Amino acid sequence: MSNQGKYIYSVIREEKPRIFSDVFGMESKPVYTINHNGWGAVVSDSPLNDFLITRKFTMAHQRVMEEVMRRGYSILPVSFGTVAGSEEAIKDKVLTKKAKELEDGYKYINGRMEMNLKVLWQNVSSVFKEIAGANPIIRRAKNIAQKRPLGRFQAANIGEVVKQDLERRRAGLADKILSELKSFAVEMKEGEILQDAMVLNTTFLVPKTCGKMYDQRILELARAYSDKLNFINYGPLPPYNFVSIRVSFND
Repeated sequence: MSNQGKYIYSVIREEKPRIFSDVFGMESKPVYTINHNGWGAVVSDSPLNDFLITRKFTMAHQRVMEEVMRRGYSILPVSFGTVAGSEEAIKDKVLTKKAKELEDGYKYINGRMEMNLKVLWQNVSSVFKEIAGANPIIRRAKNIAQKRPLGRFQAANIGEVVKQDLERRRAGLADKILSELKSFAVEMKEGEILQDAMVLNTTFLVPKTCGKMYDQRILELARAYSDKLNFINYGPLPPYNFVSIRVSFND
């Protein structure tokens, strides 16, 4: 039995076999399609092994999807690390048995694009100072601390007060920003807040017809908040936050 398989990146609408001659995937292998029933699985040759979730491999996985998108395709992302043993397995398990899921997913994402917006405070230290100056509980604690060290529970309580105040300010700003953008999206998903400086981390599914208006509104918001916030707008991205094809070849 051969130890060679097919690494699957995504599925596209494509009747005829397609070779993406200038796109290279895992281990720099050429990328092409395996076609069946009007679908094309975007693949490259691959050993039959598990791929570690490393920056090298995840970037290669994403790069292939982005390059295929640039060719004008709407793509259905396939979960990272999906390797089939043969073309026949892909035709059977993916392009035939998942035909309904593919059809439904394609209808949902076709003509739409995933965009991610991150908003960060330019100087989160100044936000903490503002909280400390405005909150009477913290002011009293600072006065006490000038005379004697705070107890462990007092210090923990102050930390919780600061955390709650920061979250309140973050939520207020996020709500204002999202209220300006939600009309451009058919769906939004909130991502994890990864650091104290982060105000917003939201992914939008935006109709391509609204893309320019969405970008323009973000530019307007960035100008309006230019004294305290940074806006980082990513996209178009593969729509894995809104549809992802998962396949098991072990059944």
